[in-house]
Amino acid sequence: MSSTHKVHVMQVLEGTAGGARKHVRYLATALRRSGCEVDLILSSQLSDPDFDEDFGVYRALGCQVHQIDMAKQLSVSDWRSLRAIGKVMGERQPDIVHTHCAKAGLLGRLIAPRAAPKAKIVHTPHSYFFEGFSSPFWMRLGIGLERWLNGRSDMVFCISEAERSLIRRHALMPPEQVVVGANGLPQAFFDSLLPRDEVRRELGIAPDKIAVGMLARLVPKKGHFWLLDSIARMPAESREQLRVLFFGEGPLVGQIQQRIDALGLGRVVLYLGYKPAAERYLPGMDLAVLPSFYEGLSYQLLEALGAGLPLIATDIPGNRFGFPGNPILYVQPGSSEDMCDMLTCLAANREDRQRLGIEGREWVTRFFPFSTQIDRLLAVYEQLLQKG
Repeated sequence: MSSTHKVHVMQVLEGTAGGARKHVRYLATALRRSGCEVDLILSSQLSDPDFDEDFGVYRALGCQVHQIDMAKQLSVSDWRSLRAIGKVMGERQPDIVHTHCAKAGLLGRLIAPRAAPKAKIVHTPHSYFFEGFSSPFWMRLGIGLERWLNGRSDMVFCISEAERSLIRRHALMPPEQVVVGANGLPQAFFDSLLPRDEVRRELGIAPDKIAVGMLARLVPKKGHFWLLDSIARMPAESREQLRVLFFGEGPLVGQIQQRIDALGLGRVVLYLGYKPAAERYLPGMDLAVLPSFYEGLSYQLLEALGAGLPLIATDIPGNRFGFPGNPILYVQPGSSEDMCDMLTCLAANREDRQRLGIEGREWVTRFFPFSTQIDRLLAVYEQLLQKG
């Protein structure tokens, strides 16, 4: 990107937890290395327990960080958040405003045209909020709102082809204003991985047990409940071989623990809570599962493959890819029978697990490098600024 030292980018994010948090950290680091000036507007209301550490990371990079809390749901506090965001934008006057997720996308795109009228506006949805609606009325309303907000935007930067397909299907944005830069893994991810023996010793996993990892927030869309039901359906001998490890936090913690107890899975399924940079523990697993009902492009998917694990994932658009040699094992979302059969089969075949792990790491390294995503994003910024 030419003259990147003159480009001032403001990233706006309310969901400072999980994949969105990771995504913005990756972007901010790469943008600073590319010479951009970077501001961040971040909320702590929906955040990981160690989110405060990010402030030190960003400031060490030379970023300006502004903490403005944003409620996840619509709230009377949104007006206060909107005014605060507008004040920061007005004072800082960035060249690019890049919003992420639903609430920051709403508030940021509402106020940016007025507070920073010369700024170009880019939005990354990280999966659309209306995908979780079961009511046709609320889905139509959500689609209409997103169309209107996109009318105030210059570009939508998607993290997967699945997001672009959804935009096309619902006519959310003209095709020429939509660009895909798929999520990818930086070298820092591979450097952070812990040795297998160290992980299993720390987590207390016996050598003869097959460790199944699931790194995800405990929220409905991630599919914890039907995964538990699937495990309960397995033959007792196969089930007892497993140690299923849930990493993460979220509003369903109590309900998930109740389901584990009700199904008699307390010896098999272990809830480990939130562990900072939990992806470091993946080498201690034998396989990974991603039973989500919808996704943009999950870092859990990329990280499991990058760590050399076979992966069972739901057959949804966000988990499907057109690249050759795709090693992911797919099951129908919500089908306990499918998941049960796949877990039972993979648990019984160590050779298949090893083969799929090797294939997965080679595949994700080849097709999902982080450098591709940041190059495409920088190109989008440059294109918008050249238009003036």
